[in-house]
Amino acid sequence: MPKPQYSQKFRDSWLQDPDLKEWLQAVESTTGQVAKCKFCGTILRSHYGDLKTHTLSKKHQQNRRVNKMFESKNTDHTLLCGELTNLIDTLVTEVTLPTHKIDIFTQNIRDYLDQRCYLGFRFEKQIQEMKEKGFPREEEEVLRNRCIQFIVCLIDEIKNRLLENTTLMKQLSRIIVEKALHHNKENLVDIMARFVSSTELIAKIDDQWQQIH
Repeated sequence: MPKPQYSQKFRDSWLQDPDLKEWLQAVESTTGQVAKCKFCGTILRSHYGDLKTHTLSKKHQQNRRVNKMFESKNTDHTLLCGELTNLIDTLVTEVTLPTHKIDIFTQNIRDYLDQRCYLGFRFEKQIQEMKEKGFPREEEEVLRNRCIQFIVCLIDEIKNRLLENTTLMKQLSRIIVEKALHHNKENLVDIMARFVSSTELIAKIDDQWQQIH
């Protein structure tokens, strides 16, 4: 006799779990409360093991860092460019062919989209249930394409907001503490030239910069 299957329900105690409480939310659905990650915006299966696994996932860790960076009043803005770039890279890998490494600043992501990419547990489960009830393949393709295009538009929005500031943000990453204390650090002349017109003052600041160890 087959072993009966039990559907685990969301537990309020999970909201106090040290590893989950930072990001876990309970949201209402047609089947009751379900788990949602406030950093990733993802609906998750209400299984404790799945929630623990999500905590350790690369995507969650990156989204967490970016969210915490924006929330913090003591944000190190010199690190922001790298974190946002990592976030974009994560989104890109979700909807593009795994055989291609895409640079969204020089390549058109739409040329490398994977129309059969994995769109998350909840989406794939729902699609499978709908197909079992006769959901047409053509309609599935339309739905998948809309979801993919949403992610692409999100990538474009982040990219466009970054684009005009990317060069400066990358330059500013040179002044983070770890690099500032390095003996063979890069000079800041090109950065100072943006804000200071006096070559004498630039030379003085650069000399002081090089003496920091």
